[in-house]
Amino acid sequence: MKNRASLRPSRMKARKDTSVLLIESGIVLFGARGYDGVTTRELADGARTNISSIKYHFGGKEALYRAVLEEIIQEITELVGPLLLALRNGVAEANGNRDVLTRLARQFAQNWCRVALGDPRTQKRIPPIVREVIQPSRHFTVIYNGFLRVLYDVLGELLAAANGQAAVDEELQIRTHIIMNVVWGFIYTESLLWHQMGWNGYNRNRIEAIVPVLSDAFVLSIGLGTKPASGVQGQIAGRG
Repeated sequence: MKNRASLRPSRMKARKDTSVLLIESGIVLFGARGYDGVTTRELADGARTNISSIKYHFGGKEALYRAVLEEIIQEITELVGPLLLALRNGVAEANGNRDVLTRLARQFAQNWCRVALGDPRTQKRIPPIVREVIQPSRHFTVIYNGFLRVLYDVLGELLAAANGQAAVDEELQIRTHIIMNVVWGFIYTESLLWHQMGWNGYNRNRIEAIVPVLSDAFVLSIGLGTKPASGVQGQIAGRG
């Protein structure tokens, strides 16, 4: 079986070998129907190869599923990792200055929103993560340790700095979970928003209408800021 560690984004972009095609097939199919809802035949057909290729490259369906999660987490980390690093470093350097913390929080939320809702790479890779969070498998630790735990930790550091609490405080950790749902849960429920608004998806104008509202909610949920920066700006771009 080929070494999974060799499948880096550069290879994903440079070559379309069978292992890469199987991962791409898995991203689509596992995201749409979950692990149990997809057969090895469907995974192989999606990659335009035969079933034996799954065993040859990954050892079986479950190992392919884990490889899909690892690839997704690596790509998402490359997209949002710099945002988390900037926030973490900024919080450390702010020394509790609430004006600085407010600016950092707002900037993070705005950038997160644009990446999470507007980048097609993120949109394609979110469904498998959502399914794994809602119905965790034995491979849940791939997404937790690989990304979600880091997101929790960084948001917890921001919340602790804003409220003068220790990051290990139990109440603070619960509040961090609530804040997680401001920045992450918004993605989970996008279909509800689309139905409510009469949208068939996001476009640039719609995302830019969401950005200030979401960033206000994020800042206030942390206990920073007293006055929304956005208001309701202009008219949200057309329905349909």
